[in-house]
Amino acid sequence: MDPMSAQIICQDLRLWDAYRQADLPQEAADMFETGSRAWRAALEEDAEPALREIAQEHMGDVDAAADAMIPWCQENTESAHEGDPW
Repeated sequence: MDPMSAQIICQDLRLWDAYRQADLPQEAADMFETGSRAWRAALEEDAEPALREIAQEHMGDVDAAADAMIPWCQENTESAHEGDPW
């Protein structure tokens, strides 16, 4: 397992969550890309096993996978950027 995988995936999920909360139509493509990137990274063989399991459970539904991974990230990682909501 790559020890940085969870941190990288969770940073993408923080950005995805910020896009979602902003609810701006012009950000929809960025939100989709960010969520997809986090989901694909979580499916990698060397990803954090808990995140990989969640991603596999929500195969094909990026938004549901992102929503389900956020609580794990909130509990197990810290933001690399000051001011992030979680």
